[in-house]
Amino acid sequence: MSMLTPPGSRKGPFGNRRGPKPVTFRPRRKSARRRIALAVAAAVAVGAAAWGGVQLFDAYGGGKKAKASAGSDAATCASSSASASASARTAAAASLPAAKSVTVNVLNATTRTGLAKDTADALKKRGFRIGKVGNAPDALNGKVKGTAELLAGAKGAAAAKLVGAEAAGAQPKADSRTDTSVDLVLGDTWKGLATPQQVAAALHPDASPRTHC
Repeated sequence: MSMLTPPGSRKGPFGNRRGPKPVTFRPRRKSARRRIALAVAAAVAVGAAAWGGVQLFDAYGGGKKAKASAGSDAATCASSSASASASARTAAAASLPAAKSVTVNVLNATTRTGLAKDTADALKKRGFRIGKVGNAPDALNGKVKGTAELLAGAKGAAAAKLVGAEAAGAQPKADSRTDTSVDLVLGDTWKGLATPQQVAAALHPDASPRTHC
């Protein structure tokens, strides 16, 4: 101990009781700014996740809504097409005479017996008025090589169309008669009247118009 050292003092860097106290280091705490930054980042992450969920929901939900809308549009289109088809049938039917107002003369130009009578009976069941039934005149007898021939005057054009639908393949020919009667002259390849479905298709070929929706 030096003579200059006061009694009760110790040597050393911190031995002097009256000297400065030793500096101690405490663990640094997170600053307030860092805590705020972390809080903001967390909030942004949560918001992004929530927004992504909303987008996915809208995507799937929107697809379902689109499908539902498409189904509704298809149903509306089908309904409109059906209405248009019914209207077309009505208009086509209005341009033709009723079967009960059409007089048909059934003539047999073949060698088959009873062909004219059987055909006349079938036409009568379908509502037609039957006129003459028998053999074809000499000018046509044995000369109709196809299914049949339809003879009518200018006034009987619509009636001939109606009868022609029943006699598929019959060839229409005009003559000088002034009434609306129709001659159905049966030929060599005659096999009978058309089916009701074939008649409807022949009379109304445009009854199902295409509708673009």
